[in-house]
Amino acid sequence: MQQEFRDKKLRGERITLTHKASSRETFAAGALRAAKWVVGRPPGLYSMEDVRGL
Repeated sequence: MQQEFRDKKLRGERITLTHKASSRETFAAGALRAAKWVVGRPPGLYSMEDVRGL
């Protein structure tokens, strides 16, 4: 995943944030955690911030 931010006032500069995962294990663990968390909750739209309590 890569995200670039540009500011019209600061021409010629950019900030780039990059995230690289070496394994899918972390994503699988997050999916399992979310699945366990959502059991028994009412239907709705939830985010990972909800799951993590943020």
